[in-house]
Amino acid sequence: MVNGILVEQRLTSTPTTPHNLRNTESAPGLQNVPTSVSYSLLTQHMMFLSNRTTNSSYLSNVADTTAFVYFQRIFAGLKSTRHSPTSAHFIFSQYAKKLPIAMHFLLAVSHAELCVEQRVSFQAPSESLTHFEAGSELLRVRLKTFSTARDHLETMLTYLYLFQFWLRRERWFAKELQDLSMSVLLYVKAFSLDEICGAADDDCTSQDAIEKALVSRVLCYLFDRDGFAAFSGYAGFFANVAMQNAELWQKIWLRFQAAFPLASRREAAVIEVYYRLIWIHHEVNCYSLQRKDDSRASTRIKNQLREIRVRESWMFGLMAHRHSDVPEPSTMRLVAVAFYHAIVIYHYRCRSSPFGASPVPEDIQEALKGLFTCTRFAVRTRSVQLLERFQWSLFIAGVETNDVANTEWVRESLADAVLKDVFGVVRDVKRNSHGCISLGTVRSLFTCNGCE
Repeated sequence: MVNGILVEQRLTSTPTTPHNLRNTESAPGLQNVPTSVSYSLLTQHMMFLSNRTTNSSYLSNVADTTAFVYFQRIFAGLKSTRHSPTSAHFIFSQYAKKLPIAMHFLLAVSHAELCVEQRVSFQAPSESLTHFEAGSELLRVRLKTFSTARDHLETMLTYLYLFQFWLRRERWFAKELQDLSMSVLLYVKAFSLDEICGAADDDCTSQDAIEKALVSRVLCYLFDRDGFAAFSGYAGFFANVAMQNAELWQKIWLRFQAAFPLASRREAAVIEVYYRLIWIHHEVNCYSLQRKDDSRASTRIKNQLREIRVRESWMFGLMAHRHSDVPEPSTMRLVAVAFYHAIVIYHYRCRSSPFGASPVPEDIQEALKGLFTCTRFAVRTRSVQLLERFQWSLFIAGVETNDVANTEWVRESLADAVLKDVFGVVRDVKRNSHGCISLGTVRSLFTCNGCE
């Protein structure tokens, strides 16, 4: 059942008085504030915020402190393939605790996740909603007063926590995700944050360069979240526009990588492949939603996947012929390989035929076999409950297979509330349709509109 309180919080009215974002005379950098986007335009896409008001502060009680400690020590690690102190979410939280708006939404996420961790409910508790309301109120005020680099970092972190909040509800709220995606796009383009983050720095150790590196990292996460949400057929506005300038986004990615280097070259290579897969995944999203089949787009996707398989062949020899003296594959490598196989299946099924339909081409059989080999090993040996891309890959494996044992194992192994619930319905549909289900039907089950 969808949380009724959250439905009531949908924004029903927005300010109508135009308010131009003020400009500055400063040199190029994150401080620049263009006047091309008005306050009224931004607030046309704010349904992802609460319309209620509250006087809540943050970290003012034991419950908030507990939620923040949980976020840093446990949640940040579970959301990453790195140990918590070195994970991106831990680093983000270190900045967020000094930024009121971001901190309110961080606590909204953390209180809700604590509720899930304690197996109470996937519905956001009152503590979460209180911070959600407080953050919403402050964000509206902030829209009128943008001026500094820290403002941009805080707003980007806020958008990231908003994605985390909405994507962890019992069903995805289509309108909220659409508005959130559009708001990110409008904000980034209003301040040219993508171009600023993609530009070279004379001094990579300057405070401005450090701010750019942080914002670049959050931008990459936002592209990931928006593309992930777009699988449902909603959202994706920000990711769509980003894909129009692949060269610029490669520079943003390189800035992010240079600022947060990995100790191992192999692990850096895995991360690079993973980033490419995120990009390809959204290409498949776009391809699947086109009115007419685009053979050139399909061929481009196939070629990119084939290139990864050939160039990074070392990544795919995970469990075959393993010996005790051979190190186990890293969690990031497992996630990337599972994601690769799932995208191969997703691309084939997104237009050609329903999931589970026969006959199954040899390459899709191989992908499904590789996907189950990888996911079974990962579920048995790693903490993958909060890694969304892995959970999605596991979901795709379950949607495609008609093997009873594999289907039941996927049902038991899925930890994401939305994916698990949708998979239960998918399984019932396939039982009554000769083991098949179309992508369109799967998508209709993801959002509130699909379950009403």
